[in-house]
Amino acid sequence: MDKLYRLLIVDDEYHVVDWLAELFTQQEALPLELYRAHLVREALRILEQVKIDVVLSDIKMPGMDGFDLADRIVEQWPRAKIIFLTGYHEFEYAYRANRYGNISFLLKTEDDDVIFRAVQEAAAQLEEENRHRQLVREHTGLQRTVSWQMQKCIWTEWLEKPRQGMSVQGAEDTEAEAIQFPFSYEKMTVVCCVRIREGKQSPLERERLAVSLQQLWQEMLYEKGDIGILDMDETHFLAAVQSRTEKPILLYMREMLDEFSAAALEELGAAVFITMYEEAVPFASMREQYEFLKLAALDVADTGDLYGGRILSVQERAAMEAAGNKLLGSGTKAWLEALPDLLEQGKREEFFRIFDKIHGEVILVPGRHYYPAIEVFQFFSLMYLSFINRKGLVEKLAFQTALARLVNLQDFADWKEAFDYLRDLGELLFVQQAEAQKDRNAVFVENIKDFVRANLKEDLSLTDISRQMHYNPSYISRMFKQLAGKNLSEYILEEKIAYAKRRLLESEDTVLAIAKEIGFESPQYFSVVFRRQTGMAPGEYRHRKREA
Repeated sequence: MDKLYRLLIVDDEYHVVDWLAELFTQQEALPLELYRAHLVREALRILEQVKIDVVLSDIKMPGMDGFDLADRIVEQWPRAKIIFLTGYHEFEYAYRANRYGNISFLLKTEDDDVIFRAVQEAAAQLEEENRHRQLVREHTGLQRTVSWQMQKCIWTEWLEKPRQGMSVQGAEDTEAEAIQFPFSYEKMTVVCCVRIREGKQSPLERERLAVSLQQLWQEMLYEKGDIGILDMDETHFLAAVQSRTEKPILLYMREMLDEFSAAALEELGAAVFITMYEEAVPFASMREQYEFLKLAALDVADTGDLYGGRILSVQERAAMEAAGNKLLGSGTKAWLEALPDLLEQGKREEFFRIFDKIHGEVILVPGRHYYPAIEVFQFFSLMYLSFINRKGLVEKLAFQTALARLVNLQDFADWKEAFDYLRDLGELLFVQQAEAQKDRNAVFVENIKDFVRANLKEDLSLTDISRQMHYNPSYISRMFKQLAGKNLSEYILEEKIAYAKRRLLESEDTVLAIAKEIGFESPQYFSVVFRRQTGMAPGEYRHRKREA
């Protein structure tokens, strides 16, 4: 998997920013999303909105200098690497940098290759830190497991038996204090659903993965907050995060979803998709929010290698509740409990493997009035009806099968006929689901394209698009490439150049004016991109087309 890094370039000299942006735009060795700032306050505004991995910055700038900026970077994003690119090389700067540990220096007179390698080395340092964390986890695994097991008891009790006004400081929470349990029932909590692509059927496997995820992501939170993770079923975990300070942790969590997902894949070999609610919630409502997050995690564009993240908005959650989109809460036997999730995830083969096992048992029942068999039939009826209603399939299926038979067991001569009907209907549901996934994928791509076309005059970034779409940037970038067959950045440039071509033919505006209109700060860079797309300079294109 290619890790996407965010690079922030800060310099009060416009030509320096344009030169560096051009340098990193042309390279293909390191996946980068670029951010530019000509003033420190612009850089601070960017740092408050997105997670930055590497910063290329001048030192002497008006207002705040580079070291003041470094203080804010370390506070906001502790792992970020800072490279000072300056025309000064006095000893005093190296002396001041000693207290940071994440700062390096380059002169502006260095060759382009030297500057690019410095950014590559910064990215390599981030990867090395990830590997170091993995070694530390391996040495402390047993202690972490014991601690997690003790904490899980408290988490489970809080989820199953909500109590008002309870915190770990209460008299009845001495056990929580004894194991240094850091959570409070009274604190607002950021809740996430973690969907595992490869389910863990063994409770021991789920426990090990939960412990590893909790340890990994706790380290990535630094001192900002505490995280607890519980295995809820074979493919879903609940993650809850509380801030250690009065400062909200929502922005950090939102921007770290991609980092969490990438770290789980790279360091634990676990492909996970994280759905996070966009607001912190009271602990008492966390379980309810988790159920909606779980459903949202299942209802996403998916090409088979699902990992990344999604932010569930308040509006989406309200719409799901209004539509009655709640997961089936079944209390039936263990071999039935997996079926709703398998149906939701489109795992046809696994679904019918269990179905055939159930079918093989039920058809041995001699009479239609055997109540355990009736219970199983009603389980399937409720599961199918819930799925059909939530997906809006009533009209589509009305011409293909008799849905009324789901609630009328007397229509069948025996259990074999009844379960043959259930199998046929199940096949229809999987067909409809596959078609709906194709539609979701198409809508996903078209929504991105619509947003790009409507905002060509803006300085479009992957982060802007991700906020509009409510998915994390890496997920949008990867899914768009898989579904549309090209990089999102390529599509944005194609649309901007297509717009520029129309303006060149339909207006008398200068090339400079048209370039600025679609977000190109440098007319030289616009000309380079235009020539790359069309094979000629903008002025030459206008002249030739008008002559033709």
